[in-house]
Amino acid sequence: MKKQPRVCELCSAEAALYCASDAAYLCWSCDAGVHKANFLVARHVRRTLCVCCGRFDGRLLSGAEPLPIRPLCRSCFSPEISDPCKSSPSSCSSSLSCSLDCVSSTEKTGGRVRFRTGRSEPDYDYARAEGILVIWGRRLGLRSRRGWLALALRAVGACVRRFPALPMRVRLACSLWLAGNACEPRGLSTWQLSRLEECSRVPRKLIRLGEAKLARAVRVKDDEEEEEEEEEEGWAECSDG
Repeated sequence: MKKQPRVCELCSAEAALYCASDAAYLCWSCDAGVHKANFLVARHVRRTLCVCCGRFDGRLLSGAEPLPIRPLCRSCFSPEISDPCKSSPSSCSSSLSCSLDCVSSTEKTGGRVRFRTGRSEPDYDYARAEGILVIWGRRLGLRSRRGWLALALRAVGACVRRFPALPMRVRLACSLWLAGNACEPRGLSTWQLSRLEECSRVPRKLIRLGEAKLARAVRVKDDEEEEEEEEEEGWAECSDG
């Protein structure tokens, strides 16, 4: 589908979303600058734009600084984003060895395991990540209405920031397991862990370890956002008085 370019009305960069309350197209950076001004404007509901065609993709978001994503509308969702375990077994095995070397070569010191964060990867492709998460989620029997996908993408973002040395496959598997356990009423079962291990080629011990690390990272981020909102509310009340 031919792209209909939209530009940010503040900096003229490519727009990523539209705020109906402000009647403005904005890029991620300008959106954060505008909507973190106070808790009232942070509540504005914004519509994201497809990175391929520039049309509204159906997502709605709000908040002071929502996690930047690269959304695709249904029309542009590429069938080429397929299960990498089926399409490239060699890639899966190499990713697994990379996981063991870079992460769960997770260094053991004094009986404790810690992640390496020495090297970084290029900018993360959230559109591809979303496609893979959808495929794996279906294999685990996750229902889209539970909201697990949004949480998984948020966890991926936290993982990129906190653990940049982790390979893509490990990030996705740990984020999906965290989101599934959080959104399913009874959590996920052992057969689902086995299924995730099978399709991601990430060892279950590494998935569980990553889930625990990510849970703390996401919780810290939530606490920071709550503190910022409370501080903004306090300033707003003072200015009103």
